Amino acid sequence: DRVVVSAPASLAFKWLPRMLADIQADDGGLRFELRMENDPVNFGDHGPDLRIGYGDLPYTGLARETLVQDYLLPLCAPSEAVPPPSALASEQVIHTSWGASYASLPGWRDWAALAGVEPPDPRGGQAAAAPSLSLEMAMAGMGIVLGNALFACGDLAAGRLAVPFGPALPLPARYMLCFRKRQPQLQRLAEALARRAERDVAEVLESRLPPEAGKARPG
Repeated sequence: DRVVVSAPASLAFKWLPRMLADIQADDGGLRFELRMENDPVNFGDHGPDLRIGYGDLPYTGLARETLVQDYLLPLCAPSEAVPPPSALASEQVIHTSWGASYASLPGWRDWAALAGVEPPDPRGGQAAAAPSLSLEMAMAGMGIVLGNALFACGDLAAGRLAVPFGPALPLPARYMLCFRKRQPQLQRLAEALARRAERDVAEVLESRLPPEAGKARPG
């Protein structure tokens, strides 16, 4: 049988397939069905075996593990002409709408407060209705996006994105895993995903972020 893995669209699109392929290479007996869904999902007979979501997931009777503490950081095409943070113009940024379920997630105003600069005008620049779309716009040279380290790690490694400056802003909650209890295969899968997520975010913060940029501690 296939292991059914459910995740929000941008995480499922930008990060999860590469990780599942990596895990499958280590265990050729695994087969997956990947679903892009928003919370809440139905864990009934035809529901997922494992769910990845953000924050305090609304499920009971399931095992839980932390996937990763993620960070938001400025991202753009490597060819983008980028000013210092203090001179960042409102027309140069891409704003991301996270959707109604994630309305409290931080944005450029929060990042600017951490960086000690004036925030860009939310009425200026470009906008996208999902994190994956805003990353694609940044890769196309349309501006600088405040994007997830986890979602961007593959494009950073491939040279399609760059981190022009910091700092990195921690998300106020962590990405979490929920899965059916008393199933060792799912426990191993959750642990394997968490190891890879921690590795990928750490690599972005340690190797892609400019040395002087630094990062804020999670709240």
